[in-house]
Amino acid sequence: DFLPAKEQFLLSEAVALALVDTLAQYQVEATIKWTNDIYVGDDKVCGVLIEHDLGTEGKLARTIVGIGLNINQKEFAEWVPNPTSLALLTGSEHNINEVFEKLYDALEARYEMLKSEPERLQADYHSHLYRLASEHTYKLPSGEEFVATLEGVKPSGELALRHKADGQLRH
Repeated sequence: DFLPAKEQFLLSEAVALALVDTLAQYQVEATIKWTNDIYVGDDKVCGVLIEHDLGTEGKLARTIVGIGLNINQKEFAEWVPNPTSLALLTGSEHNINEVFEKLYDALEARYEMLKSEPERLQADYHSHLYRLASEHTYKLPSGEEFVATLEGVKPSGELALRHKADGQLRH
């Protein structure tokens, strides 16, 4: 009930960072592909879905977070474009309960950071962004493609992209 609805993306940042923190405990260096996917290199190890309910006075009342972390899976359907798992990344299987406990502790720590140091949380999120400060092709919902450099994400969740064609920063 402390988080304004207009800054709800900060909760997504906390969850994504908790997953990065958890994987780091297994010596796996992960990045966050906006909005909530967790990547190791160019492979996806985790996806997150978040649903919010608004409360009174423009604050969040309730949030449900669904986390799909590939832990011991070694084979994936052909239609899955770029999957990986903790087992594939580390070369060994892992106790699911142990991974969950580490994730739970990381979620708790990042949630506390969200409440007390949201600016630091956002800085940490930016430092772990997939393809930060590098030029790539992006596609609008209309299908139009453009080349831009990812410069960050606003607390509202909007990407900050510097377009190559005109040098303008757009959200």
